[in-house]
Amino acid sequence: MQYEWPLQSHTLNFVKSLAGHGHTVDLFICRCSTELVNIQELLIVRNVRVIRIGDSLDSSQGLSCRVRSLFRELMKFSVGRLFFSTLLLPLLPVTLRYSRETRYDFSIGVEKSGLIWASLLYRMTGVPFFYFSLELYDEQHPYFRGWPGFSAWRRDEITAHKLAKATIIQDRHRGEHLDRSNSTENTPKIYFPISTTGAPIVQKRDYLRKQYGISNDKRILLYLGLIDESRGCLDVARTFGSTSEIFALVFHGYGDKRFVEKIRGVSGGSLNVSLDLVPEEELPYLVSSADIGLALYRRDCANDLLTACSSEKVALYCRAGIPFIAFTSDSYLDLKAKFDCCELIDHVEELESAAENIIKKYEYYRENAYRAFISVYQYEYNVVKVIESMNNIIYFGTGLLSG
Repeated sequence: MQYEWPLQSHTLNFVKSLAGHGHTVDLFICRCSTELVNIQELLIVRNVRVIRIGDSLDSSQGLSCRVRSLFRELMKFSVGRLFFSTLLLPLLPVTLRYSRETRYDFSIGVEKSGLIWASLLYRMTGVPFFYFSLELYDEQHPYFRGWPGFSAWRRDEITAHKLAKATIIQDRHRGEHLDRSNSTENTPKIYFPISTTGAPIVQKRDYLRKQYGISNDKRILLYLGLIDESRGCLDVARTFGSTSEIFALVFHGYGDKRFVEKIRGVSGGSLNVSLDLVPEEELPYLVSSADIGLALYRRDCANDLLTACSSEKVALYCRAGIPFIAFTSDSYLDLKAKFDCCELIDHVEELESAAENIIKKYEYYRENAYRAFISVYQYEYNVVKVIESMNNIIYFGTGLLSG
């Protein structure tokens, strides 16, 4: 169940895997952007239905009367204090109709609003639910400071989370932070790192060298994803620019065009940067043409600090055997201690020396990146453990923590 949250490949892959492991899946989405995925893939998957509840729902004939009736029912369950939840009440008539027809064993609420939606279904029908947490958006996050309605959203998230059978979250560090934020230390956790499908990519590609005319005597550093000042991109461009004799820096991702021109300016105008995103199926091969990856996030909130198991770019780097550089945090310290597939820095000024350290022992780091992929980021391995844990909790009353 997903509400006002972009549909991503993680959700689509999870739906397909649940169906492939014997579950019949209804994916409820409302006001969710599908620009990042090909949702048509799900339409041909056996035992999967995509149920869109559209923007015009609240104007449906007779709906307001049903919503008022549902609200009175919910008041019986002492949820009159739930504020954000009232925005989701128009979704319930459709949800309840499908629930009566199908008799769900459980539901999964994706992110805060999906969680609240699943909890409302639970209150009305008793259908147990899981919280699928992808982002740690709490009071620490700078984007939500002073955001109208955020405190009500958070109150409803916390209330709903305490009713969940378990939390599906990327790793122990993010799980512990979420538990502290929501006072849900007694809720079981199922660890599901952001993973990528497919086997390790062992063949080195030349996509970036051809695209930017980079000579063979230079090592390619790839920055992938959001190009933004909050992630240190301006300082990265200043550090490398076009002056390095050893490294060629490439930015590939999305961001404000004015900021892209700004980083081009500080690099002398010759920075390799592209806002033209490649199709999702081609991205792993673009990544495999780099030598070193950059996984740099902002450092003023847990959501961006604890990204060793929540970053798709890290999974992509490791799948291609690309060592990477990240800012020091507890989650990356754990990853480095187990696999030594990366170099960690505290300041952007340390980037070049970190890259040089990787080059000195490149095959060592490359093999370790592959080891990390197989152990941590291989989707096909991870999803089996997650579904097994969910089945144990729902059908046998036991838990199997995956991770």
